[in-house]
Amino acid sequence: MRFLHLSDLHIGKRLAGFSLLDEQRKILFDAIEECKKHETHVIVLAGDIYDVATPSQSATTLLSDFLIACNENHIEVLAIPGNHDSAERLGFVSSLLHREGIHIVSTIEESLKPIEIEDARFFLFPFFKHFDINHAFGKEFETYEEAASYLLSLLELSKDKANILVAHQTVLPRGKELKRSKSEDVVIGTIMNIDANLFKDFTYVALGHIHMEQQVADNAIYPGAIYKYDAAEANYEKNFHFVNIDKNGFQIEKVPILFEKDVRVIEGLFDDIIHQAGSEDYVFLRLLDEALVESPMEKARRVFPNCCGVFSAKIEREMALENEEIIDEDLPPLELLKRFYLWSEGKELSDYQLSVAQEILEGEDEE
Repeated sequence: MRFLHLSDLHIGKRLAGFSLLDEQRKILFDAIEECKKHETHVIVLAGDIYDVATPSQSATTLLSDFLIACNENHIEVLAIPGNHDSAERLGFVSSLLHREGIHIVSTIEESLKPIEIEDARFFLFPFFKHFDINHAFGKEFETYEEAASYLLSLLELSKDKANILVAHQTVLPRGKELKRSKSEDVVIGTIMNIDANLFKDFTYVALGHIHMEQQVADNAIYPGAIYKYDAAEANYEKNFHFVNIDKNGFQIEKVPILFEKDVRVIEGLFDDIIHQAGSEDYVFLRLLDEALVESPMEKARRVFPNCCGVFSAKIEREMALENEEIIDEDLPPLELLKRFYLWSEGKELSDYQLSVAQEILEGEDEE
């Protein structure tokens, strides 16, 4: 069988105040058209369907329009809530939708029941915290990994069909760093992380939560967010991931996602940048000017009406240098304080402030 693996739609998200609903609508309906071209009748949504737990009416309308279009084109949808979603809201009338081929699994208890389509079994794990598992099963797990391991032990995998897990968690590749962007909520090195090896018995693990496309195990894939949600993602590739699978393995066919309005970073001198051809793209400007530019955003939006931000490379360098000088454990405490104050306030400590600080530090030494 074949299915399309999507994640992190973040319907309703705004970029520097600009609504991205039009871009998101285009991408989602392009996904349906690509499914028709590739004779694909299943779409997997691996969490963060909405950007917030209480989405706007326009956001819910877009999801409704998308699901109706999927149904009209005989495409089944399998979806889970992510950490940005409200599981209760997303799971509303899920029993009714299930009859129409829209399978939304929003509770831990439902995740134990596989959804069988053709020669595949889909196990859908909504985003959970370890205490959610503790509450559901009367356990006392202290980490996400312990809770996930227990949940997996309750599943009955098939020997005759492909076993597919859909999950929205921080899954770490063994021995490698997880590639992250700045637009996701991820904490590395905490109880929230799960080792990818835990899912080794599945044919394919359809992950969501990380916005940068990557493979964290032989069988575990993050397709990345469907759009670029931060300046740091300007050069990221965005693709539709079509998964061809049977019980023996899988292959992925990538189809580039095309944007009407791209997210770009333009670097250069301000006068050179604003004399370029205008663009409707969402642009961030990184200025190489040594002198301060007056009202750069106001001027930039005459050429780039969707300008999202202006950054100074000079200030970035200065801040990096200042920060590096501050964090020097060999310096005396008073010198550290002086440098931190200069860095944060842009001025020197006064004589009075210095004397007060000195008295405090000397008092601590006496204790």
